[in-house]
Amino acid sequence: MKVTKRQLRLIINEEKAKLLNEQSAPQQLLEELEEVLYKIKQFYLKMDYSDDPAMIQSAIASVISAEVEGFMEENLPHRE
Repeated sequence: MKVTKRQLRLIINEEKAKLLNEQSAPQQLLEELEEVLYKIKQFYLKMDYSDDPAMIQSAIASVISAEVEGFMEENLPHRE
């Protein structure tokens, strides 16, 4: 089966588009991860440091855990 120049151009353009989409996905994930880290930082900066240090550590760990779990649920494939 012969492939015409037009068909070849179409195939090349389709494959190029696929590659560009695959490369943009990690950048989007990095931007979303950066947003999660920003939320964690904002929470940390609003903390009242007069509280018990163990309580502060626990609160920060809870926020980090919740943000990371939410990020993973939204952006990573679910495993069954």
